[in-house]
Amino acid sequence: MYYVITEAGVISGRSKKTVQHKLKGDIDDSQFKSIGSDKVAKLTDKDIDFIKDVSILESIPIQRLFKPDNKAFLLQVAVLIITLIILISK
Repeated sequence: MYYVITEAGVISGRSKKTVQHKLKGDIDDSQFKSIGSDKVAKLTDKDIDFIKDVSILESIPIQRLFKPDNKAFLLQVAVLIITLIILISK
């Protein structure tokens, strides 16, 4: 089990991924301390804000890389309209 102790309370999860999902940020393994079979991290509000900011900054280049391209759709619509105009005018 993974536990994160914050000023607001304790966040727990079966895996690191579930704890990261609850915090909405990426936590390094170095921040966890092993206590028996469990891993515990103690974070302040500043640490949590930093973790959230880092995850937001990491997602920006990926969002720009996979930005939807509307040029092909607009070109298809233009070709369709021109084709309809040619068919109607004959």
